[in-house]
Amino acid sequence: MKETAAQEKFWKEAKELLNVTSADKIKDGIFDTLQTAIDAILKRSVRKIPTADYAEPAPLAVGPRSPTSRLRFNKFSVPGPLLGILEQQRHLAKANKGAPLEIMIDCAVKSMAKGDDDDFVRVVETSKGTLSWTGNKTKIILCAGAIPNATMLLNSFESCRDTVGKRLTGHYVTHISARCPVKNIKGWKKEKTLQIAAAYLAGKDPKNGLQYHVSVTALNSPNPKDDAEDAARECPDYAAAATLDQLTGSEDYVVFGMKPFLCKRG
Repeated sequence: MKETAAQEKFWKEAKELLNVTSADKIKDGIFDTLQTAIDAILKRSVRKIPTADYAEPAPLAVGPRSPTSRLRFNKFSVPGPLLGILEQQRHLAKANKGAPLEIMIDCAVKSMAKGDDDDFVRVVETSKGTLSWTGNKTKIILCAGAIPNATMLLNSFESCRDTVGKRLTGHYVTHISARCPVKNIKGWKKEKTLQIAAAYLAGKDPKNGLQYHVSVTALNSPNPKDDAEDAARECPDYAAAATLDQLTGSEDYVVFGMKPFLCKRG
């Protein structure tokens, strides 16, 4: 996994798959003038924060848009690209140029086992039965987090018990909501329609080297009842989205939702 992540090609293909787009490039009428103003403010202010490394428009995973689509910004969603790959492999297999992709959902992997004559994993025990194969080119992709993966390894290979599960790396996250008058956003004039901005600030503690980052979402809604649906759909982070109650009465304010993350080694 480390060797794969060290390859520049891996990150390039990942960004292409997720259609990563800088928030200032979306320009859909909602990510627009407020985005420009917040970017400028952060660019000026980041130099005043001793621990900050940089600030930038948030790189967002954006749903692909067809040339004829009238839809506004869509957040990336897994099913579309995944089903596209499924269909692509189906056609390749039909032409004897590839192998089909099989997808199993609502299925938990309990353990794995190597073959008798080599170190290839050839058996996977799941909640829906045993999956096994003989070829060396078969690829199994398991979607899980750190703790389920560690549990699976510990259940499968005794040799892992000396290393797996000894450390846990994670985030401490805080949610901060605030607002300020529109007049305090220098260089920006309130629009007649909903405006959203998304930014990212990263830094590092000089004493212990631990990293932190802050995701910043800014919203101004001149018509909260009419804007609430678009605000929820287009906000890049549901956890930092402003609620209708927060937007109501804040027509002349910019509402901020911020999520500071501290990368903590455990």
